[in-house]
Amino acid sequence: MNSSSISAARNAYLAELALPAIERRTGVKFEYVPVLLGGIYKATNNMSPAESLRGIKNKPEYQALETQRFIRRHGITKFRQTTKCTEKVTMDLILT
Repeated sequence: MNSSSISAARNAYLAELALPAIERRTGVKFEYVPVLLGGIYKATNNMSPAESLRGIKNKPEYQALETQRFIRRHGITKFRQTTKCTEKVTMDLILT
């Protein structure tokens, strides 16, 4: 699993936690459609933001700040970012 996959998984997980409240507030029911994002990137000759923004100064720090803002805005309490990194996993999603 690369950092792009981990970032997408983290963002999908956080969105999944935020969507029920948005549905209740707006009265709109989301229709989930599973897709392989990597396949879409490949079919459109595109690349993930993790690849296209690689090497940009302060990008990881800004992404972490935006993640924390999203978590606070949506009152998410079931998420904890770990600080340990390995070659294959740089983010654990932990239900508390």
